[in-house]
Amino acid sequence: MYSIKKDALVHCGGFNPDSFPWDMLKYRGDGETGLCCKLERHGYKAFYNPWIVIRHKVPSSRLTIEYFCKRAYMEGVSWSFAGIRKIGRTSSYITTELYFLFYIFALVPFGLYRVGLKRLGLFPIYYKVMINLFKGYRFHRIEVLKDPALLRYVLQDTYLSEVSPEK
Repeated sequence: MYSIKKDALVHCGGFNPDSFPWDMLKYRGDGETGLCCKLERHGYKAFYNPWIVIRHKVPSSRLTIEYFCKRAYMEGVSWSFAGIRKIGRTSSYITTELYFLFYIFALVPFGLYRVGLKRLGLFPIYYKVMINLFKGYRFHRIEVLKDPALLRYVLQDTYLSEVSPEK
């Protein structure tokens, strides 16, 4: 559950872009994650309430390996977007990819192994999903390197086109 006061939302420049049709995927951003980073930079506080219960009905179409792979690809695009915004530019392509590969194929699996998921036979699924995460990340980095206008889009301060005045 996510709620925010309108004045804080406007002050921070609104949500970064999130969902896009597949053919416009290079414009996908980091949505509420990016907004949370902007809120923190502006001194706003977030609160977690452990007593709130949300029931989310997930359709069976979102419980397939294919869906998880597609979702991971999109998340990879979001990770690239967030990384570029964090440092204010594109970074060394090779260095970034090597770190990313180390993260998804060394650090995370070690954690999964420690909690016993290897015994459940989930590593093949994990790797398939992580490959798609990496592909999405790489896709976005290549698009940003090819298109200076896309880099400017990623780095812009706000994605609010206009804000209606308070009534």
